[in-house]
Amino acid sequence: SIGFEWSIIGQNKGTSTSNTSLRWNEMFQRLQHYKQEHGNCLVPHCYAEDITLGRWVRTQRSEYKKKKIKPDKQERLDSLGFKWSVNGRT
Repeated sequence: SIGFEWSIIGQNKGTSTSNTSLRWNEMFQRLQHYKQEHGNCLVPHCYAEDITLGRWVRTQRSEYKKKKIKPDKQERLDSLGFKWSVNGRT
């Protein structure tokens, strides 16, 4: 067994939310690692070593701009020194 869990959409209420939270936490950890290596959270959109992380960072800024980011997530990103605006843009 490789530990893969199959699920049927709608089978377990709340699964989608918990999976989304798990995914967000995983990406946050990847951002923490990036900051440890680079000293900042300015992940390029097309970051060759982790394209998914670059896109995720861009999405967080977009959610912030639309005022859709949850306060707890914003606080966690702020705690890393996350820049919400880059190159004069939000």
